[in-house]
Amino acid sequence: MDTDKLSLQWKKSAWLNSTQLYGELTDIIIKDTIFTRSFANIIDNSEVDSFSKNIVNIFTAANKTLPLIKDLIYNEFNTKVLAEGEGSILRGNSIVNKIEGAYVRLIGANYLRFVLSDLVTKVVLDTDLKLEIDPRKLNDYFEDGAIEYERKHQELELKENQTSLHQVAQMFLDRITDPVVVEEMPREIRAIADYTAESALRYAPESLAPLVGGFIMLRFFSPAIVTPEYSKLLSSEVVPSKRAKRNLVLLAKVLQNASNGVLFGGKEDFMTCMNSFITDNKEKMSSYFTLICKDPINTPTNKWIDLEGKPTTNVSTSTPTTVPPTAAAANPNSNPNGWSKPVLGGSKWLATTPSGTVSTPPIANNGSTALQSSSSSNKGGSMKSSGSSGNLAGSVSSSGGGSWDSYIKNIQISDLFDLHRIFDLYKEKIVSKLSTPGNGCIKTANRVTDILKELGPSPKTKNERKKKETDASEEPNTENNGSIGTALEDCTHMLERARFLFQGPNDKNDRSVFYLIVNRVKPEVFDNVNPLIAHIFKVMDPHTNSPYTLVVDMSWAHISNELKKAIFTHLPKLAEIFSRKYKKNIDKIFIVHPSAYTRAVVYFMSAFTSRKLKRKIHDIYNWKELTQYIEAENIALPETSKDFITKSYRVVKINSKGKKQERLIKFTSNSLLNIDPKTHRIQNEKRIDEIDEISSRIGSLQIHMRLSDSSSCTFGKNQSLTNRIGFLSLGGGGSSNNSVNHSNKDKDKLGDSTSRKYVCNDELERDHILQDIFETGFKMGLSSRSAKSLPTEYKVIKVNNVGKHQERIFKLTIDSLLNLDQQRIKSENSFAGIEEVTLDKDEDDVVWIKFKSESNKRKIICNKGEGKQLHYVLTDAINKYQTTIDIQEGALKLDAEEGSY
Repeated sequence: MDTDKLSLQWKKSAWLNSTQLYGELTDIIIKDTIFTRSFANIIDNSEVDSFSKNIVNIFTAANKTLPLIKDLIYNEFNTKVLAEGEGSILRGNSIVNKIEGAYVRLIGANYLRFVLSDLVTKVVLDTDLKLEIDPRKLNDYFEDGAIEYERKHQELELKENQTSLHQVAQMFLDRITDPVVVEEMPREIRAIADYTAESALRYAPESLAPLVGGFIMLRFFSPAIVTPEYSKLLSSEVVPSKRAKRNLVLLAKVLQNASNGVLFGGKEDFMTCMNSFITDNKEKMSSYFTLICKDPINTPTNKWIDLEGKPTTNVSTSTPTTVPPTAAAANPNSNPNGWSKPVLGGSKWLATTPSGTVSTPPIANNGSTALQSSSSSNKGGSMKSSGSSGNLAGSVSSSGGGSWDSYIKNIQISDLFDLHRIFDLYKEKIVSKLSTPGNGCIKTANRVTDILKELGPSPKTKNERKKKETDASEEPNTENNGSIGTALEDCTHMLERARFLFQGPNDKNDRSVFYLIVNRVKPEVFDNVNPLIAHIFKVMDPHTNSPYTLVVDMSWAHISNELKKAIFTHLPKLAEIFSRKYKKNIDKIFIVHPSAYTRAVVYFMSAFTSRKLKRKIHDIYNWKELTQYIEAENIALPETSKDFITKSYRVVKINSKGKKQERLIKFTSNSLLNIDPKTHRIQNEKRIDEIDEISSRIGSLQIHMRLSDSSSCTFGKNQSLTNRIGFLSLGGGGSSNNSVNHSNKDKDKLGDSTSRKYVCNDELERDHILQDIFETGFKMGLSSRSAKSLPTEYKVIKVNNVGKHQERIFKLTIDSLLNLDQQRIKSENSFAGIEEVTLDKDEDDVVWIKFKSESNKRKIICNKGEGKQLHYVLTDAINKYQTTIDIQEGALKLDAEEGSY
């Protein structure tokens, strides 16, 4: 095997210049769509989904997605009609289908809720609604599966269900095709439908209805109807039952065939009873397609021109207005005797903002904005736009499709890492297939290759394993029961050994207490769902007949994308299986040390909690708060959960003499901290620009770092000793201890001056450290382009509860505030646990901090002139942290939605 391929090496310039290099890479793929399209054609199907999402997020940040989709659609028709025939157009796992699907869900999320939320909510909450028309499934249609119909009753039941399905489907179709509702459809979606119709009329006129209908229903409406919880069509308290899910699937089937004009038959003969619905609505669908393909703003000769980034002078300034049906969305039980129509005549719905854009957040089902940290949250449920409905040009005004400097800040670093990974994976094919004469993109391919050489390998070197299309455990092999039994035993033993779920001593009210230790939950537990369910039953079932408490420990939690997707994917099945006593008898849920990953876990909790979930959850920002409910000696949290709680990595550091030392690696906005977990002391700090080189090997758990010679001590670059504070001073001002020429003993204490070796727990965690180094460099690059960076460390006087003044150092990490007594960490507060930061009205150098774990505000006295700085950096850090959480949650729910349909 080629050893060069096993070696991984990064130079300092890779992360320090990552802003420039990633900016140029995105600029290339945006401006040269021939290269982008050509590259998409050489990647494997396994990477199409990831590449499509990256492309949509990046192009949308630059307001250039629509021109790309137009190019892809035209190319699809041009190349396939003659070569493969009409039946091959826009079929299967093609890149154009994937990009279309990801884009319309991104920009049309609010519109979907506007059109479907009240209808879908009514279907889900109507426990008497029966739409099953498959005789084979009629007996299994009910929640307990216990009701058996005699043959003479089935025919009557089927006819009643057929009538109900026809009526409900008609209500959905009437809502979707209502001309007033169509006016509110984002123009980008209408443009894509028009591009498809225009190409179909030219190349495949007989396929116009199936192609346009397939796009608008299959890629937009149907996934939202089938998985409404992921599209936020339902409030968070509503979990669809088994019957409700089946009802929605049947509705989606009927609407899909009505949209493309295809009659039922063949494999689904039981659906032929709905063919009359399709023929009856043929004219309605034809009129609908004609209507959505009209540009409501521009003239026919200039259709969609403004969305494509081209200049136009005849854009109308008048736009239709609506008020969303907030009453129906907020109170799904209203108007129980009828199906409500949308209320019109108010403010405009705006398309969901692109990845990373923080202008206008998505609307939650309760009518409030998702970004609660925003001072202009929309409590009334409406959103105002200065432009047309769904026009992203309004929400990304800063970009305008120009230089990468204008939009790179709106792109999530995870998208850039994934793009880097995919390009790195296919760099040899770029050279062999795209850098050759005749393909029209030689220059671009060569520049991409050069950028990849400068960046080095992707910091995301190990792909998180993808779940299989079907869960093999649900298809038992009767010929091999012995091996299945053994595998089941092995899996059960693994679950028990992991000890992520266990029972502790009872609480003060003698109620059972169960502990879920999130950082012990690995993706493997979802590889086979059946043993997981059996394990949960074994631990909890005997004790859930009476009220019980659940303690969810979020300390040290790092939930990978793979684990989050597994949670979202398997939630519906878990929700079906847990009996009512689990939901009824859970008394309290304590979330200990909430973090960026709390929402995913709370969503998982909804599988076995009632609709009163929110009232039962109590955030615990300091584990000692549990003593109000559980005796201190009976709190069964791991000891490590009582120390540092936010994002960090446990590693073994090996110094130049081979001595092994347990360390925590934690990141600030520009540096890496080494913390001794036993003494709670920060041993040293290295700025990211002091790391000259990083190396590892594929499959290795070790990271080797070579440091700059000038970084032989912990002083920051270009900073004198007298300007440093806290542990970075290593002694009093002017003392001989401050000499740069430290003794050998001091150097041993600080660690090797020119190199470091860290041994990580696993390869994925090693990658996360590398990604954090790249992300830190990337954000430093962004900061240098916008404004002068502010310190991450402040010498303050903290006033405690009894008025005592304590000298402290406040240090901001990427997700928390460290309270230091010189080198020792006295406490850590996650940004998630800070409720409010205010500047004193009378004294500029006094900052008040309200922690969620404390009833009173803390007074912080800063050095002269630093109060406003501390207030600003804390407020900015908390807002960015919250925004990142919101964006990540939206992306994961989109992933889950696509994987479920």
